[in-house]
Amino acid sequence: MKTVTLEQLDPSTSAWLREASRDEPVTITDHGTPIITLTPVPPAPRPNGGFANRVLRPGFEAIMNRPVGGTSIDEIIAQDREDRL
Repeated sequence: MKTVTLEQLDPSTSAWLREASRDEPVTITDHGTPIITLTPVPPAPRPNGGFANRVLRPGFEAIMNRPVGGTSIDEIIAQDREDRL
């Protein structure tokens, strides 16, 4: 099977391919006779359901939304500006 990138095709061809991948299949004809239909490749299934379905470890879930602490961004910027003077 040959594989080509969209960059190797001319602009109008790549536009039709993008449209076929978004909407519905596009059929290409030669003098009114259908010769090929462009259909999108279905997305590959994710083995574990992906990042969105992850399970957080018990200790991490409790601290996930707490501020981390340390030097604030305002202090870091002020120190950086002082160094330039």
